[in-house]
Amino acid sequence: MKKILLAWTVLWGMTLLSYGAHITIYHPNGNEKLILTKTYTIDWTFCGTPDNVSTTVRIELYKGGLKAFNLVGIIAQNVPIGPLHDAPTTSGSYNWTVGAYKGGSALPGPGYFIRVTSMQNSFNSDYCDGPFTLAVKGLLDKGGVNIRP
Repeated sequence: MKKILLAWTVLWGMTLLSYGAHITIYHPNGNEKLILTKTYTIDWTFCGTPDNVSTTVRIELYKGGLKAFNLVGIIAQNVPIGPLHDAPTTSGSYNWTVGAYKGGSALPGPGYFIRVTSMQNSFNSDYCDGPFTLAVKGLLDKGGVNIRP
């Protein structure tokens, strides 16, 4: 019984630590149609206590659906989380060249997601709430899906 209680206490403590701070992505947040190679601002808020204030984030591009997300690439690392003088709540942003990631560029199409994660604590992360589309300017149909030649 003591082992069960200890295991529960440890898990509960880890849950509290992971919920003590959090990141929330505001843009993109789903259903956007972003034009490849244009600049788009990814923005988020961070809420935390002085004991667990993160200072930098990693921004990743994923593609996927309801069952699985696949990492396309890392957009940026060690991005300042925001002005820490505003802690425990602060806002951060990153100007992204749409589609670009370290070592490559994403293909046009639907089903992309952004994830912002604390570099100091990977429990502090957020995905945008819904998928967005990467599009080539001038090649959108009425539904926002790229037209393939």
